[in-house]
Amino acid sequence: MVDTAPAPGSGQWILVYPIYFSKERSRADGRRVSRRSAVSAPEAAEVFRVCQEKLSFPALLEPDKKHPRDFFVAGRVKVQLPEEPSDDGALTHTAKRKAVLRAIAKALQELRRTQAATGSGQKAQKLAKTAQATVPSAKNQAGTPNQPGSGARRKTKR
Repeated sequence: MVDTAPAPGSGQWILVYPIYFSKERSRADGRRVSRRSAVSAPEAAEVFRVCQEKLSFPALLEPDKKHPRDFFVAGRVKVQLPEEPSDDGALTHTAKRKAVLRAIAKALQELRRTQAATGSGQKAQKLAKTAQATVPSAKNQAGTPNQPGSGARRKTKR
């Protein structure tokens, strides 16, 4: 899965965490793009795929790395900033970084739209399987009042 490793002197690399694109997070909690541009529950593999396939940015997936504010979700992506020649003056590192983050956010939204349109979204399939597994059966709901799991209180001797 690791396609490109950072080579010394080959441009600037930035770290991109999935939390930067999370619609559920606030700016104070780590989101870096507008809420309108964000998606729900992004994953590092999605960000990596978007960088590689849609945007053609050199990228490196680091599945074991975690963001300090989102340490339950593993994964980050190293993305190489594009080198753009400019006549007046070069873009600052921050301006390039923000432009790259906006481009990734837009591509993530397009990816989600195409997954929803084709119905091949893996998350939707996982949710459907989970929903089927958690539906209680009729056996578990029926029972006599003093059987465990029926919801009735047991009488205790004092």
